[in-house]
Amino acid sequence: MIAVDNFSLQYGSAKRESDEDSPNKNIPIFTFVNFYELVRFIGYAKYININEKIFLRGQTRLHSSMAPSLYRDVKNIDRVYKGLSKEIKRLREVGILLSDSKAVTYSLLQHYGLKTPYLDVVDNIWTALWFATHTATSAVVGTNEHINYSNSTTDFSYILLIATDAMNEIGASGVYEGSETELVDLRKAAPSIFLRPHLQHAYTIKGKENMGHDLSNRVTAIAEFPTNLGLEWLGTNALLTARALFPPVQYDIGYRRLLSKYQVKPGNIKTYGSIQIVS
Repeated sequence: MIAVDNFSLQYGSAKRESDEDSPNKNIPIFTFVNFYELVRFIGYAKYININEKIFLRGQTRLHSSMAPSLYRDVKNIDRVYKGLSKEIKRLREVGILLSDSKAVTYSLLQHYGLKTPYLDVVDNIWTALWFATHTATSAVVGTNEHINYSNSTTDFSYILLIATDAMNEIGASGVYEGSETELVDLRKAAPSIFLRPHLQHAYTIKGKENMGHDLSNRVTAIAEFPTNLGLEWLGTNALLTARALFPPVQYDIGYRRLLSKYQVKPGNIKTYGSIQIVS
């Protein structure tokens, strides 16, 4: 994996050492106050990493690890896996149209709120910028978790550049494998009746069994920028709102089917997530 450590030498961008909370202490953080330089930075990373693909993940803050949600604060992962398998089996039994591929099924459900072994990434700078500058708060009501997005109040926002060696398409359309990672392109793998991943330009990534769950070693660079500037760059475009990125059931037919036919037991929401209702 090739880092972009010499970017500042070529383009004069500000660079500093990683924070204690950075997922990879060996990766420097580049600071931007100009949107064009941010785009050039991301483009440069994609250009020099010729043997890998680079994807983006917007975050309001940095975390000490990059473990998918299923593995966070879990003591008995085997029991969690068995429970998740039961949840997926129940979902199939109620007749929701899903792929036979476990990778596609997990990745799709990840985007609608269930916790899985996959990590959300995107291939769209605007989507990454939106997630970097918006904070999610949640409340469990009945059998669903309700999510509300609002402008982040943090001083800085972050876009992580994550590399995958998954270049070879396998069995299911839109699923790729490498020696260390697996990648799912939900725009190709999921029918557009599930509208959310198509609007977000959504992918998921997972470490292979021999690589462990923490994807910190796949972070090739971190871009930070003042949150108020990020919100200014986004502006008030109707395509970059919670309603646009999380379309309502009137338009997202797959989302409607999930909400109407599948509900996680309230006691399991903390462990497995739920089909989220987003506002």
